[in-house]
Amino acid sequence: MPAPPNRHQRRLESFRLHYYSRYGIRLDDELLLLLIRMSELHRDLRREAVGRPRIAFRHPRDYFWYGLGRWTGAGLMLLATAGLLAWLLR
Repeated sequence: MPAPPNRHQRRLESFRLHYYSRYGIRLDDELLLLLIRMSELHRDLRREAVGRPRIAFRHPRDYFWYGLGRWTGAGLMLLATAGLLAWLLR
């Protein structure tokens, strides 16, 4: 009695059957393994992107003000640090 195929072999067979039945081509195992790995990476990346918080604004001008505030805040902090260094080094 043959051993039952593991998950990897089942997935490899399903990809092989899909590409043969849909496109009529036979792919070797190395290329199929590459396609399976790309599929897994794509799924993981999609799952990671769904978990990230999204910033949504009602009006387009709110995006402008948000970006301006972020750059202005960073610029003011840089200016204050430079001013403090200049005051300490005089």
